[in-house]
Amino acid sequence: MNSYGMAEDTLRCDAVWQRILPDMDPYPEIRREAAKRAENSREMKIGENDILRYIEDELRDRYCYMALSRKGRTKAEMRCLASIGAAEACHGKKLEAAYFIMTGKHPCVPAPKLPKICCFTDTLRQQYYEEIKAHREYLQAAQKAEDERVKELLECIAAEEAAHADIIWSLFVQK
Repeated sequence: MNSYGMAEDTLRCDAVWQRILPDMDPYPEIRREAAKRAENSREMKIGENDILRYIEDELRDRYCYMALSRKGRTKAEMRCLASIGAAEACHGKKLEAAYFIMTGKHPCVPAPKLPKICCFTDTLRQQYYEEIKAHREYLQAAQKAEDERVKELLECIAAEEAAHADIIWSLFVQK
């Protein structure tokens, strides 16, 4: 008997026992293994909540870069930060499209709070580390993605986040 036949037999036997003794679990080890496999597969896949969090992060970063661009020290720095903000908005739109393709629903993400920038350089330094972190997260998410297009999108965004970190680094070097 093949494994498919054994699984079918197990299901039939389980259904019979559930009718006779509903509280009895005739195959506890099989249930534990199935639950463990289901849990592992959930951990290995990128979910809709992950995408929603990424959208929210991108929108928050957009607002932060736009606020930073208004406080830039030079026109070139202001343009540079505004372009990073525009790229973050583009990431958010692409992730919204991926979310819609994955779920068939339009994402409902709360509007991010407008950032208060007390110290320009501290905020920029914090954004540098956020870009590095985002780069790593997107690469990890790309490994979990089942859809090839979503995987390519996440890898592309990861590369752009690394480029943003390089741009911020160069702004510190110019200082």
